[in-house]
Amino acid sequence: MRALFFIALIGATAACAAPPAQNLLGESSFEEPKVTGRTPETEEGLLPVDKETTPWAFFGSSEEAEGGRVVVGITDEIAKTGKQSIYVDFEKVTANLRYAILMTKLIPIKPSQAYRVAIWGRIDRKRPLALDERRPFTTVDVDFFGADAKTKTGEPIRGFQLIPGRVIPGGPHQLIYVAKRWTESPSQFTTPAGAAFVQVKWTWQVPADPGETDGVIFWDDASLQEDNTPAAPAADPKKADTSAVKTPELGEVDEKK
Repeated sequence: MRALFFIALIGATAACAAPPAQNLLGESSFEEPKVTGRTPETEEGLLPVDKETTPWAFFGSSEEAEGGRVVVGITDEIAKTGKQSIYVDFEKVTANLRYAILMTKLIPIKPSQAYRVAIWGRIDRKRPLALDERRPFTTVDVDFFGADAKTKTGEPIRGFQLIPGRVIPGGPHQLIYVAKRWTESPSQFTTPAGAAFVQVKWTWQVPADPGETDGVIFWDDASLQEDNTPAAPAADPKKADTSAVKTPELGEVDEKK
């Protein structure tokens, strides 16, 4: 699995302005179903809304309650565009490896083509996730499939980012997701020569180290687009703050409700 580091830095994508390409995820600003207030996902589900037109295949979280829950849903209290966004609520989680997942269907793509996948995050002002607690993390996993939509092809890739940011010894610490603005988490990749479809999976998870994780983060405007701009410089893995984080292979996670 190739490591794909998020370039979730303020203004990281502003330098290479280009006309916006078509968003292959379509209507991905979570405007349906219409909700009032914070509405959690249930066994019946909130997404997908329409099996024919939605880009989403799964939206849910681990079901365990002992040691704290991770709750996901849709809200109309804040949005980057439109009137709604999704949220991930870590409810005083002390247990290990609790997670939430948002996963696309198989999306048709071109082989040997550069793409850009992104989603925007913003911390809840009333219940912020802080640097001085057990920090959760987000990953994005990208898998490629051949023309039969069943056979995986090429090497899967993964991006990783701690929430709300990195602790830098001696400071200043690097806050990436904050309450006063939306921050984009984009990543770039090139599809394998034999690829015809791609599947993207965002995961939000608590690490295996001891402590408590409590707070909410909102997400909006997911996108998958062709990218003809130069790729951003890769982050240095030696400088990444991944202490005490153990990430299981997502193929081992039970995604069934």
